Amino acid sequence: MDQKQFGIYFAELREKSGYRSQRQLSIASGISNGTIARIEAGTQKPQPETLKVLAQYLRGITYEELLERAGYIDSGTHKENEDIESEWPEGIKVLRRANEKLSPAKKKQMLKIIQALIDEDEEDEA
Repeated sequence: MDQKQFGIYFAELREKSGYRSQRQLSIASGISNGTIARIEAGTQKPQPETLKVLAQYLRGITYEELLERAGYIDSGTHKENEDIESEWPEGIKVLRRANEKLSPAKKKQMLKIIQALIDEDEEDEA
């Protein structure tokens, strides 16, 4: 989807979400009216931070879906995240079993590994 198409799509989302004007969405979200106008005109690609704020005010779409539509991520990435999240209940069971069976030293080691993965992921995002 190119910027022009995204702008048309975004305008439709805004209207379906109950904002009859760009100004109404601007007032509600705190995103400048000019930024919203440029997004809808297709002359400005919205920044991910802007989409994160706007997603909270638009109905029927998630932040990730907005990122996908704007061209920041592909649909495979979004699907992959959903697949991973669906595995969390099993992951929580594994952690509970580990908590019951592991020694205090092994529990600390496991927590360090998890924290290292989180830190690495945050570095990748920066």
